[in-house]
Amino acid sequence: MLFALIAAFSLMFVSCGGGDDKYVSAVPANSAVLAKVNLGNMINESEILEQPLVKMGLGFAQSALPQEAKDILNEILENPSNSGIDASKPVILAVSLEPMSIVVSMPVSNKGRINEVVDNFLDGTGVQVVLRNGISYIDFGGSDEVEVAYDSDMMIVAAVEKGKADAAHYMNLDSKEQAVKSAKFRDFFAKKSDASLYVDLSPIFDFSMKQGTVSDVDKMMFALYSSYDISSLINLNFENGYALIDSKVYGSDDYLEMLDECWKKPNGKLLEFVPEDAVAVFNMAVDMESVFDNYPALEEELLPLEEIGLDIPVLETIDGDMMLAVLPAEKLGVQLLPQLMAALECDDRALFDAVVECLGEDALEPVAQDVYALGLNTYYDYNTFEKTSGGYDYYLMYKEGAIFVIPENIYGVVADGNGLKALKSNVMDNKIFAPLAKPGFVCDAAAAIEMLKLFTNDSKDVKVAIDILSKFESMVAVYENPKEGYFRINMVDGQTNFLKQVIEMSMGAAASAMMGGF
Repeated sequence: MLFALIAAFSLMFVSCGGGDDKYVSAVPANSAVLAKVNLGNMINESEILEQPLVKMGLGFAQSALPQEAKDILNEILENPSNSGIDASKPVILAVSLEPMSIVVSMPVSNKGRINEVVDNFLDGTGVQVVLRNGISYIDFGGSDEVEVAYDSDMMIVAAVEKGKADAAHYMNLDSKEQAVKSAKFRDFFAKKSDASLYVDLSPIFDFSMKQGTVSDVDKMMFALYSSYDISSLINLNFENGYALIDSKVYGSDDYLEMLDECWKKPNGKLLEFVPEDAVAVFNMAVDMESVFDNYPALEEELLPLEEIGLDIPVLETIDGDMMLAVLPAEKLGVQLLPQLMAALECDDRALFDAVVECLGEDALEPVAQDVYALGLNTYYDYNTFEKTSGGYDYYLMYKEGAIFVIPENIYGVVADGNGLKALKSNVMDNKIFAPLAKPGFVCDAAAAIEMLKLFTNDSKDVKVAIDILSKFESMVAVYENPKEGYFRINMVDGQTNFLKQVIEMSMGAAASAMMGGF
């Protein structure tokens, strides 16, 4: 009931203007997670209130309300300034772990109007609003774990796992307890985004150490990473034609220096062997020796690999670019299958030799110097119920200071004696993949959808899903540096707001599903 009411308020209150930002003082500084959503912007950008299904839902809601409450709802929908909540500013949610609690804070522009709205919507429910010391409380009749209170500046929803929720406590926080006064949260409050998420890992690690199911080794690692004071900020914005998520990692100087030591800028050498018509490519660079030096927990996680010859010294030879690519489908016998490519730069051939020994002679067929066929050119023939050979194979090889797993048809083009020659036209000639000059991942969504069509049936639901997915053009996730990156989703329609397009697609799919049910 409570959260349904708050959600209803949020959807109805689009822009009320006025007020200051005093409501941010209610956000506690001991929060492990902070989130804020500018619902006013998002509702305006998506035009969700204009969608037929939403209008129909609001019509049903109105039919169940008393006439006076129905009139108020109509007034709010026609003129959002009649709500009393200033939704031109973001709603902020804070989660603290010790003790476990949730606080939601919203700015108030007209307390009197909120009183009128709440009184009418709660009429007949038995829930009342009581006034104490200038603060209005929504009394749920004995529930202590959740409390809602508001004054002329803010509305607070407080919930606790144990004990009694005290919304008034957050409305009068000491300045030393306010997140907005802490330099750690400066970017979270300063960033003007449609939505933001801030995660402070130190209290999460501290909380995890106290759990009875955590091993002593994990506790040591949690204590180490807690000392680095690691946190992360993620911002989300919806623009015309795309959505953008940017992220930033914070931490102690030691931790940030450690990131710089482990991560490298890709030289792009491995991309020279990826065809221009690639569907998706992941490319980054790493110094594995530095990774093991700075992340000792990895050594514990990878101990089982020693049994097959992949011990830490061998893995430490990984140094440089790491690439994985999905290519258009090729026919394997009677089946169409996507092609894959992978490559890994190494200081020497120790890892390659260890992989060859691990796979064994029975699984490998020598093709050339340091080139083996992996015997993956078989498929299950449902007509004969047997494995059948045909189509391309995959080759495992060590060339140009890197380990490759590469399809036979690509190998036939790039093989050049004991080395490899770059493709005349490679993935970097495709403008969609230009961001891979930096470490990251790029997907040509249009090409991915065309390939997906090869493996789907012609049912109505599948056609609806394909139609929705075909609206996406590309997806790009790139790290500017080890501490900052972004993820961008591009739409084919570059003129219409991303969120509006998503809402229209979702509503269209829902309407189609409803019609199919009749």
